[in-house]
Amino acid sequence: MVYLSKVAYGSTDFFKIGEYGYNSAAAAATWGTDVLYENCGRFDMTIPPALRSGDYQLRAEAIALHAASQPGGAQFYVTCYL
Repeated sequence: MVYLSKVAYGSTDFFKIGEYGYNSAAAAATWGTDVLYENCGRFDMTIPPALRSGDYQLRAEAIALHAASQPGGAQFYVTCYL
């Protein structure tokens, strides 16, 4: 998942601009993590063209659910960029 937050005048709430989830329409059904694995942890995301100009913080987040059936099992991986 990818989020943006405007940073010019202090902290604001993040808003989602996109995500890679389960894609059953792909030639072979894939998860967003498959895209990350195949591209050494990288993926493309388009910044919305209608976004107002200014400074933003981008937050990329991956959530691993392979152990989520256990309490505290979901794993969150978050990275922010200015």
